Amino acid sequence: MVIHEDSLAEQLFHNCLSVRKTLDGLVPLRFTEEQLSVYAGSELFRLRSLCTAGISLDIMSDSPFIQLDYSIRSFARDWLYFDIFLDGVFVESIGSAPICARDGSFRYKPAVEEGTAHRITIYLPHNVELVIKELSYAKGAIVEPAPPPGRRMLCLGDSITQGMAARHPSSTYPVILSRTLDAELLNQGVGGYVFERESIDGFPERIPDIVTIAYGTNDWVQRASASEFEIKCTEYLEKACRRFSSSLIAVITPLYRMDASTDRASGSFSSIGETIKRVCSGISNLDIDCVPLVVDGSCLVPHQARFFDDGLHPTDEGFLHIAHNLVLMLEHG
Repeated sequence: MVIHEDSLAEQLFHNCLSVRKTLDGLVPLRFTEEQLSVYAGSELFRLRSLCTAGISLDIMSDSPFIQLDYSIRSFARDWLYFDIFLDGVFVESIGSAPICARDGSFRYKPAVEEGTAHRITIYLPHNVELVIKELSYAKGAIVEPAPPPGRRMLCLGDSITQGMAARHPSSTYPVILSRTLDAELLNQGVGGYVFERESIDGFPERIPDIVTIAYGTNDWVQRASASEFEIKCTEYLEKACRRFSSSLIAVITPLYRMDASTDRASGSFSSIGETIKRVCSGISNLDIDCVPLVVDGSCLVPHQARFFDDGLHPTDEGFLHIAHNLVLMLEHG
């Protein structure tokens, strides 16, 4: 079965907004075309916005095999893994580091009985621009889209939200959060990005139940002054709170980073978090029916080098701590 000639194939992708048909195959997208145009001006942001972070193939099937043929157009990190779950349980990770070839294929053979559909979830690599060329399964097998969860979660942020340093796509905190909270995920993290209100333009009319917002660490490095940062932060958060006023919004201040003791033009690292908290508290004074929950990002992951890949980006183990602590804060406020 050639995936881009089969109408069912597009329905098998979860945690994305749309699936773009190309001559090479299908490209699942987590941004609208209008949003992608915002990132298109920079090659770094263009690539990262097209990475398949959080997106999965989620299938109910009794097929004795599932084969996936794919092509990599570009990558932000030189590793590639597909994480496979059977009936909600992690069973296998297929891939390599470094990436061995731009074109690849693998076949997964689940232990299933004919006539009994099991849930097969394959998380796509989160740091590559991927084209799905073909999805194959046994002739006559049951193949249906897995039922979506009852609620939706949107994760906005930078490289930490995208999951940049995690080796495995199911180890990123948005994926762990979505699985724990039983929520359909839309991960709109873009590595290197900052508070910019234009990135919300073009978001579809769908209303998430939960929204997490995690910027600031790149602003600390890139902004020319503390006042510039406060203006950008305020513009973004006010717009986000208006757009998602009926959602539970959690604004996460920057995570600990190992160079946090230095000062930048935008001020101290701790001042970035304090500004975000101050802006959030001020939103309650506006005509917005929304009071965001502020999460202290410095408390989410232990301040130890082993939990960071490069002193900034959490490892797979670091993401476990982030997700665990976020679940507690989201459930208990």
